[in-house]
Amino acid sequence: MKLIQYFTAIFIIAIITIILLADIRILPVSMFSLFGLPYGDKIGHFFLMGSLAFLLNICLKNRKISVVAMDIFLGSLIAGIFETLEEFSQSFFPTRTASIIDLAASYLGILIIGNLSSKVRKEYINGMGK
Repeated sequence: MKLIQYFTAIFIIAIITIILLADIRILPVSMFSLFGLPYGDKIGHFFLMGSLAFLLNICLKNRKISVVAMDIFLGSLIAGIFETLEEFSQSFFPTRTASIIDLAASYLGILIIGNLSSKVRKEYINGMGK
């Protein structure tokens, strides 16, 4: 379990680094090639935020909290709040564009990939006696 926690911390640092580099317009050229693909930016949002939710859910042992009479994975909620704030913050940078479509792609990734954590945790992590 410690290995997953370390990997999650590194993943969070990587996401924050990508955001900061995008904010000051010094992303590596290789990152811009992703944006050249059709819907590349949306695919990136889907997988980055979905993977963040997945990892946070695993680390938090798929803990759920009740929000508006719905049980939601805490890690998915944290990822959703983080992405909402990040997308909103783009409004303050002249080189960035806040996008409801990017936010929707992120939410979809959080919902789909984040929810896979319960199956993975049940079958693999609990099965290993952790």
